Amino acid sequence: MFLSIGNINFDYLIFTKEPPVIDGRIEARNFVIESGGSACNFAVTITKLGGKCRVFGCVGRDGDWLIKRLKEKKVEASEIIKVAERESGKVFVIIDLKGHRTMIAYKGANELLKPELIKKLNLEKYVHVHVSSREPCFINEIYMRIGDKHNITLSYDPGWTIVKRESGEILNILDKLDFLLMNRREFGYFIKTNNITDITKLFSKFQKLKFI
Repeated sequence: MFLSIGNINFDYLIFTKEPPVIDGRIEARNFVIESGGSACNFAVTITKLGGKCRVFGCVGRDGDWLIKRLKEKKVEASEIIKVAERESGKVFVIIDLKGHRTMIAYKGANELLKPELIKKLNLEKYVHVHVSSREPCFINEIYMRIGDKHNITLSYDPGWTIVKRESGEILNILDKLDFLLMNRREFGYFIKTNNITDITKLFSKFQKLKFI
């Protein structure tokens, strides 16, 4: 089984003809509420490919629907922590006819997902652990638990916010990763801020790393 660690959100998808403008008013062509968050999206993709995946993260007092929806998508949700004093994370996404997106994110209960909570997990029962949109310190905590001795692979999708803020720290944990997942924009920023001119040297220096 796979384990995916990270944000669990309500995604509010608002489809419009044109993008929003300051002090403007536009009408929605369609409106959809769905479970989201990059950790959930990873888990759903794994199940669609025929695998099994469990999500670990935090939802708020309104999180029952999210847990139910993930189970409907065949995602294992038994490790999700419900926090009564917070609301779940929410992302409002406005999508125009050209596919341009405007996103507004509210972290909510996701803020309470801390590296020390990893200690509650039995990581040795998983074949692969994925961390998404969380700080590099999560990778350090996980690797401290599994190392190389348990034959468990480890992937990391930091996301744009973390790449901008902790690009140097990401470089420092590459020796612990099997897979680093970034889009073109994120990877361009990552190699620029770390003064990387020859990408092939990353694989020779970090021999555990199989894919970027």
